[in-house]
Amino acid sequence: MKKEVEAGFGATIANRVADQLRDDIVSHRIKPGSRITAKEIADKYGVSSMPVREAFSMLCGENLLEMNPYRGATVIAVTPELVAQLNDLQYALESLLIELSMKKGYSEELLHQLEDVNAQMAALTEKDWREKRTPLNMKFHMLAYSPCADHMAYQLFARNIKQLAFIRKYHEVDYQRMSQSVWEHSQLIHAIRNNDVISAVTIVKLHGEGAVKRRIMDMGLTKGTEVFVRKVAPLGDPIEVNVRSYELSLRKADCEQIEVTA
Repeated sequence: MKKEVEAGFGATIANRVADQLRDDIVSHRIKPGSRITAKEIADKYGVSSMPVREAFSMLCGENLLEMNPYRGATVIAVTPELVAQLNDLQYALESLLIELSMKKGYSEELLHQLEDVNAQMAALTEKDWREKRTPLNMKFHMLAYSPCADHMAYQLFARNIKQLAFIRKYHEVDYQRMSQSVWEHSQLIHAIRNNDVISAVTIVKLHGEGAVKRRIMDMGLTKGTEVFVRKVAPLGDPIEVNVRSYELSLRKADCEQIEVTA
């Protein structure tokens, strides 16, 4: 019976296996660097080897697995270079997607959905956040950019979001970072409602020295911090931004000392 079902619906079974295997990888039930075989996964999920091989091929395309000829596959190990590349990709895609989505517009129903998902994240406890944060965070971002779901950038983001979640989960270090995510989401929802987001950028480097650099850091503008640019004065000075939990008005001279990526 199993062979008949797979013969008729092999692609569906392969997709289901890929979804389950992807979830096991993202949730770290299967650790980075682990070697897995088609027989091992077939036995675990109760299917034949054929859809498992197809699932392996799908996840190789998502850069979650690396095929080893005649030896199964290996879960991609996280390296600093991979983290940097994926972060660059995410920042670039998200910056473009929020701009496109703002132009398309948001329904009140969609905004309520975003608020509901963010409220679910905010309600997570220190006991369950590691297991539940990742799927909720992915759901929030897919909803946030759904007004431009027909755009190639959204489709690329959708294909890569599982790997991005995989990396983020691997490098998540504490419960407090989740609180920061909830705040960033609430700021994004607020900006969407008020139609005042120009762009979202991330600080990659601070220039300047001594008192100038310390003053910038004292404002919470440190490497890795996400900044929401709200308004730019006609001559580019000042620039109004949201960073962490407060609003700032930055002078052009200070902004020139801050290197960001979109």
